[in-house]
Amino acid sequence: MTEDKPRSLKDEAVRAERLGMLGQPHVAPLTAFVRSIRQRRAAIDLDFQPEDVPFFDPLDGGIHARVLFLSEAPGPQAVRSGFISRNNPDSTAENNFRMQSAAGIIRSSTVRWNVVAWYIGDRKRIRPANVLDFGESRPYLRELLGLLKELRIVALLGLKAQAAWDAAEIPCQARVVRTYHLSPLSMNTSIERREHVQASFREIARELN
Repeated sequence: MTEDKPRSLKDEAVRAERLGMLGQPHVAPLTAFVRSIRQRRAAIDLDFQPEDVPFFDPLDGGIHARVLFLSEAPGPQAVRSGFISRNNPDSTAENNFRMQSAAGIIRSSTVRWNVVAWYIGDRKRIRPANVLDFGESRPYLRELLGLLKELRIVALLGLKAQAAWDAAEIPCQARVVRTYHLSPLSMNTSIERREHVQASFREIARELN
């Protein structure tokens, strides 16, 4: 098994290894879920590319996850690597990796996704998600929650994720934790935001242990 470390998915061999794990029992239903989204989006969007909906990372907990971390939408590095992952080669993913590890959140208890399931942008630059994006992706978010039978916590990372969640009005027994997006713009410009994320992650770790 390749060492689990920040930015490891920049390595082609690591990406290939991770792709080979997509059929493992804990993640196979989520892999099928992604492929289903790809088929449905391709049928209604002529510009859609399959890689616009990255896979779930098999190193996470898959359908056995007890906490779902929800962000806004897949970024360019997720599209390139093929995974929604804290191992992606970008600063936001690295912040996720380091801050969750520091809080003591066991990776196998987690799964990562976005309130908008696909990349939104023009292949050159991602754009902010809007109400239309949230509405189109809402059925998929509902479907995902139905697959996560052991879910106890939904962690909403950033105001866009929080707004989309609130608008969706999804019946969910899991406790909702709200904190900030982990982008460098958010974390590196405010000690208060960083401390809020750290406190939220420690709270999640305590509840999971």
